Order: sequence, then C-alpha cells, then structure tokens
Amino acid sequence: MQPDSYKIWLLLAFSMQGGIEKFNRALLHTFYLIQNQNRVIIKCSILLDGIIEDNPYIKPALIQSFGGRKIPFIISAIGDLFKKESWIIGHINLAIIGCLQKILMPSQKLIVICHGIEVFSLHSGIRKKLLKMADVTLMVSNHIKTEFMYVQRITEHKIQPFPLCN
Repeated sequence: MQPDSYKIWLLLAFSMQGGIEKFNRALLHTFYLIQNQNRVIIKCSILLDGIIEDNPYIKPALIQSFGGRKIPFIISAIGDLFKKESWIIGHINLAIIGCLQKILMPSQKLIVICHGIEVFSLHSGIRKKLLKMADVTLMVSNHIKTEFMYVQRITEHKIQPFPLCN
C-alpha cells in the first residue's frame, strides 16, 4: 500500500515566534516523524518565510519557501494542482489556493486549519467559499470550534478538533 501524500500550505513557520508559527512547526515535525516511518509523504510551501535552514522540525529539502513572493507561490500551487495529494491549508488567508484546488480537483481532499480570531468574524467571498468547500476543518480548541460554528454558520459534521501541537 502506497503512503498518503500531503501538500501543506502555510503563511509562516520559521521566521517568527508566534502561536500559529509554533503550531506550524509542530505540525511539520509531526508529519516529518510519520513520514520517516513510511506512513505519509509530505511537502510544504511557505509563503512568508525566507530561506529555511537546517532545523529540528523538518528537513529543509521538503520545504519550499517563497519569502513573501505571492505570484511564484500561486504559480507553484497551480503546478501542484494535478498531483495526487491531499492539501492542508494552514490559514484562511490562503483561501485562493485552497479554492483553486477544490474547484479543479474536486476529488482531492482539502483540509483547512483554523487557529482563532481569523474565524471570529463572518467571512464573505473567497474565505467563505474555502470554509464551505473544505472536506475537513481542523479547530485548535473546542472554544474555537464553538465560535466558528456560530459565526460562520457551518455544521459540525465537517469540523474536527485538532489541539495545539506543542
């Protein structure tokens, strides 16, 4: 049996020290450990980070960083659309690539991670579309899940708890 393949799309992971960045590093490290057991294949693209040096979380060779260059990031996403991978969108501000993936490759799994205040106000446009199109929406806490369901008016069947990776 061939391992599942995941493409992870993030805003930041290594160039800052905030909560989302810490979560992203732990997420990458967890996937990396699972990959080492030949259970999954992962690749990651990070929009805002610059060069990724050697670190204890994941091999830099598995990460493509774009240093804030949005156009190459989106072009990379378009190039990855037709690979047989599940996509993990690490932040609602990456909605454009998640929606592209689901529109062009509807059979591929789309997972969206919600961290907190970014989902505490009602979204419209492409962010709302991403939340509706996601196969699974991961919430970092039950509080975030409750607020998300109330504000975004999305039913619980597509929401899964995913506690902070510390």
